[in-house]
Amino acid sequence: MRHGGKRMPRRFKQFILTLAGNRILQRKNGAMVLYYHGVAERVFDPVVQALHMPVNEFEEQIQYFHKHHTIISMDEFCEALQKRRLHSSQVVLTFDDGFKNNLTVVAPLLRSYGLPFTVFISTEQVENGWRYPGYQMRASIWCTEMDTLTIPSLNLQLHIPTSEERLMAIELIGDKMRDLSEMKLKVVLAELRAHIPDSRWSELNEMFSTDAVMTWDDVRALHAQGVTIGSHCHSHAILHKLQDRQEIRRQIETSKRLIVEHVGECRYFSYPHGTKRDISKTAYELVKATYQLGFSTVNAPVDNFADPHLIPRVGTPSELGRLRGAMVSCRLGGGNYRKWAKQMVLQSG
Repeated sequence: MRHGGKRMPRRFKQFILTLAGNRILQRKNGAMVLYYHGVAERVFDPVVQALHMPVNEFEEQIQYFHKHHTIISMDEFCEALQKRRLHSSQVVLTFDDGFKNNLTVVAPLLRSYGLPFTVFISTEQVENGWRYPGYQMRASIWCTEMDTLTIPSLNLQLHIPTSEERLMAIELIGDKMRDLSEMKLKVVLAELRAHIPDSRWSELNEMFSTDAVMTWDDVRALHAQGVTIGSHCHSHAILHKLQDRQEIRRQIETSKRLIVEHVGECRYFSYPHGTKRDISKTAYELVKATYQLGFSTVNAPVDNFADPHLIPRVGTPSELGRLRGAMVSCRLGGGNYRKWAKQMVLQSG
């Protein structure tokens, strides 16, 4: 691209691209629901701490949204969707899983800006202090001193002497874990954890304290500050079509019952992983019968006619420029989401 017979200066080119992006983001085709996981003071191992964003990068994003958008609460979002008054300026902040740093890092920062947010928790992890399956898998593979990974239940034996091979193993096994029943997943996790001695696990959990989960006292403290608490299943089960119907029901209903007991209300739900692959017809029907809103991770803006139990969300890379790019891409797309949501409704009758 040239300007006045010369190559356009990089700074001016960036300004033009930013201006174009802002215009796309301002199109009136729906609000944005963003999803995060954890925010940490320090991320020193991006493999094991894959779900955590450095706090300085998180605050840069919050400053941007605070300046250019209107951040609304979950209740405000719910009402606007019901009344078909959602607008492209609106943004909703959500956090999946229920990491302790949602209370210790996220809450104080967002409170300083006067901004609302929602945390979707998995109640079994909150009850028992157990780490999430993804952390157990990543730490088992990345931190083992063994060069061979053996997982009998998956009929797998992988040689992992290099970092590249360990990363490939994490990707492969993570993908396989998504399609397992809850019973088989527990077997796989036990086989993975066996690659590291019990004494070493205590050291790793201390080292990666970012992945610690909130207690019920923590959840109540967060709710007392005005944070909305929603469900993310009981044990973070992925509600795919191979999951047993009774297990899906147990996950959805148990989590709501426990949150109501400890917090007082639970009207909102987010599907673990939450892509098209991860949400079965059964899960959609049961979420529809149990919660006021259900959130996926399918990338699209939320228009005024979105299915309230298949609401799309936008994932949040750490770098602000990449996040803004994801939001622009989201504005330009959305057709695939609408087609999928319509099919899900038709299949459910």
